Amino acid sequence: MDKLTNLRLLDMLVADADLKIINKGFFLKLPSIKMLNLSHSSFGATSFDEISSLRSLPYLSIKVDSSSFFNRDYTWMTRLKGFLIEVDLYLNECMGLRKFIAYNTFNGLKLLNIQSYSCSYGSVEGGSGQFDFLPNMECLDLHFVKNLKRVSDSVNIWSKIFKLRQLDISECPSLTCLFNDGGACSVPKHLEEITIRYCRDLVELYVQCSSSDQDTLVNSEIPRVWKLRLY
Repeated sequence: MDKLTNLRLLDMLVADADLKIINKGFFLKLPSIKMLNLSHSSFGATSFDEISSLRSLPYLSIKVDSSSFFNRDYTWMTRLKGFLIEVDLYLNECMGLRKFIAYNTFNGLKLLNIQSYSCSYGSVEGGSGQFDFLPNMECLDLHFVKNLKRVSDSVNIWSKIFKLRQLDISECPSLTCLFNDGGACSVPKHLEEITIRYCRDLVELYVQCSSSDQDTLVNSEIPRVWKLRLY
């Protein structure tokens, strides 16, 4: 492939396990490339640096690991006319995740995927008490999260989720209600899409309680949502 010096478009459907076929200097041999799609695998800092030197490249879609974004000059991105850049952070089999959340913030994170996690929602010892962990999160994907009865409970540990646009939930065995507005929180105003799969105990999408009587059902609508998928 490094002989294809006139190549204009490259769409690489390469799995992470096969990235060993990408040798150092590979992207530097594609000087004519105009559209590069590398969003199917996670690339490291070396490949990212090579791609940033392609001065004729106007369109880029790429998934990179977090090492690619430390101490780098990003002025080259002003040459791009269209781009999608995903930065992956994987936390596997985490212990002490609640303390990690209490002491850190990820302002640039827009998508959060949590799988096979047993959560609790009490306060964190030594934390600031000001949870703004994901202030700009737009997509929340929860799969097999145990002990989660209401998504609104996650306000206390994940984020205020006010900018959430897309919510995907699957196989959460304890989930009974998405949002229960008892004055402590509200449905995200920008929420547009909800997908729920195999949450067999779910009985309510949205319960809004009056200020005088927490148990009085006032409204069962979720505002602004235009796409709802129930499996």
